[in-house]
Amino acid sequence: HKFSANDVIVITLQPRGTGDFLGVSSLPTNKDAVLVEARVLNIGPSYVDVAIPAGKFSTAFGPASNNVGDEGKGDPSLRVRVDRFFSDVPFKRMAAALGQLTSVQQNGEVPVSNPKFDKRVGGFQMDNLLKEAILSTFAIKDETNILLDGIENPSLGDLPKKLAKPPLPASIQWADQVMAYIKANPSQLFPVYNEPQLTAIRSALTRRLTLIQGPPGTGKTTVAGSVAFGFVHQCRKISPHCKVLATAFSNVGADNMAEKFLSLGLKVVRVGKPSGVSESLWSYTLDAAIQRDPNAQHAMNVAAKVSAKVKKQSTDTKSRRSSKQSPSAERAKRDAVTQAVKDSIQACNIAATRALREADVIVSTSVGAADAQLLAACGIYPEEDEQDSQKKSNNL
Repeated sequence: HKFSANDVIVITLQPRGTGDFLGVSSLPTNKDAVLVEARVLNIGPSYVDVAIPAGKFSTAFGPASNNVGDEGKGDPSLRVRVDRFFSDVPFKRMAAALGQLTSVQQNGEVPVSNPKFDKRVGGFQMDNLLKEAILSTFAIKDETNILLDGIENPSLGDLPKKLAKPPLPASIQWADQVMAYIKANPSQLFPVYNEPQLTAIRSALTRRLTLIQGPPGTGKTTVAGSVAFGFVHQCRKISPHCKVLATAFSNVGADNMAEKFLSLGLKVVRVGKPSGVSESLWSYTLDAAIQRDPNAQHAMNVAAKVSAKVKKQSTDTKSRRSSKQSPSAERAKRDAVTQAVKDSIQACNIAATRALREADVIVSTSVGAADAQLLAACGIYPEEDEQDSQKKSNNL
């Protein structure tokens, strides 16, 4: 199995036992499927320990065959299918983000939720006003919220006014330039917007935080494209290294935004696993950028050849028992493989960083915004990613 601790899994009943493993009725996507969600606690070569909310398993499947409770033991022929529903990677990223968001600032210093991690990256700095907006508006109308105990009329105070102020001194001037261009539409890139849509675009370009709401078909994605167009204009005014990050809750939403940005002539990089990205956008992914980079391809070819050569020599040596190599020679071979793998990883990171820095807009899912290559382009190297790279070189 390939499960990891903290993975969220789906356990689905197999109606006809083990012979139904690949049947349509056994899939968790089947409308009649009997299933429960669980979380992986521990794993081993031949077992997976999971945690399930009390009573959920017996309600869905009946008592387990090894049950020791009052319900007695269940059917020993019971069979279930287990699928990973939610990886532990997004779980860890969201937990780290919540830790940064809810950590308390002390003595004017940047909050540190994980000293071991933040010591390496210098701390993630978040706009304190946006942080205040998120925390202050949480359940402000909820009478059961313990944070509001003793407060008769909870109020946001002057927070809305602060959020409505321009983030930069020239924000209004640059926004006016963008709005004039959109209305003139010399290249016929934009549709004819109505007044609410134009107001939404200008608000997004001149305020610290803007929420745009509307039912399906009201042009939210189209408006988002023009907002990104305006942000790119502002970024170019600030610095050639300033980029726009656009995120969506799902891969489908991120793909829709990326396609809209491309239609406006913006340079886009779509960050995320290739399997989750639309096939039409593959050439805009980091994997495609690495594949196009000659240095990265050369480094990967060298690593593959060195690894294959050392493996063949090791196999040949084992077949000729009398020709054992010295420990120093064996160590030199392992070092050569490790160095070649490290060089290939570095070359791939350089290619990815170059693609990110040449882009106007970087598009990802919200969880994907913590992608290791995206963080590396910002000079952030989480320790866990370095450990993963070391594991890869050891496996090779």
